[in-house]
Amino acid sequence: MKKIFIIIVGYNHKKYLQSCVESAFRQSYKNFSMLYVDNASTDGSAKFMKKYFASLVLLNDFKILINQKNMGYSQGYNQGIHYAIKRGAEFVMCLTPDIVLEPNFLAEILKVFEQDEIIGAVTGKLLKLSSRLEKRKVLDSTGIVLKRDRSAVDRGEGEEDTGQYDEDKEIFGVSGAAPLYRVKMIQAVAYQNNQGENLEFMDNKFFAYKDDVDLGYRMQWAGWKARYAPMAIAYHERVVGRGKGSVLQKKEQGSFAKYLSFRNSLWLLFKNESPINLISDSPFIIFRQLKILGYCLFFEPKLLKAFWHGILGLPYCLKMRKFQLKKISAKNFCKKWL
Repeated sequence: MKKIFIIIVGYNHKKYLQSCVESAFRQSYKNFSMLYVDNASTDGSAKFMKKYFASLVLLNDFKILINQKNMGYSQGYNQGIHYAIKRGAEFVMCLTPDIVLEPNFLAEILKVFEQDEIIGAVTGKLLKLSSRLEKRKVLDSTGIVLKRDRSAVDRGEGEEDTGQYDEDKEIFGVSGAAPLYRVKMIQAVAYQNNQGENLEFMDNKFFAYKDDVDLGYRMQWAGWKARYAPMAIAYHERVVGRGKGSVLQKKEQGSFAKYLSFRNSLWLLFKNESPINLISDSPFIIFRQLKILGYCLFFEPKLLKAFWHGILGLPYCLKMRKFQLKKISAKNFCKKWL
């Protein structure tokens, strides 16, 4: 049986933790361990986890790591991934606390991985979870779609689930809410030091937001595949999603979330796009960035710093490009995903 590590990174998510963890331990597939990384929560999350799941901690099925400051989701998951790989994990699941899994989720995901060794990531069908943790028949994500303006949207988000996305198919990338990654893939696309040691799987500088899209780019360039498993069902309580790419949707988000989203959208371009594809789709890309700029000017001028910080990150992004494994041409990338 394949060894899986489930990694949950939390920051003030106490209200979700019990339902999330309990749904994980109800899985029909049992060969997994769990790690909870707490990013210096102030709502008692870590204390709750230690107390409520004390028996699991004693049985060594459940490990809790507590950071002294909020390291962000990217670095939190990197901590967990390093921990899992050192303990022989073949697959890792990066689970957000606001997820509730159906009992067959892992089993169905693993069936898809068995189709092809080149499959590096799989996501299931994510449905909406209400603020009262009530399950809904409204789609949250069936995979990430990349558009010509380089907005990344969750396929099907907001639509009623009537079976329209019940086909197992290849997708550009997987939502960061409940993905399962093959360890061989994340080792292949990891950023390394001069000694060839894996340092980062997700980009720590992203902190949060768009890190799943960044990993999708790097995975695709390196020749790995991502797939969608419609029979693997989970529920996600997401206040604001990627939606259909509308900038005005961002009005519902907090300022820090918007700042990260706007800044990281520029870093995605600088780090991952080929020059020829950028040029060919420049009208769409520029128009989208102008819409974001207009939003900042008219609604939240303080967010203009996101553009400035995004541009200041250009040297870093260009440095990171040297780590990319490019096994497909820019033409084929564009033809396949755009």
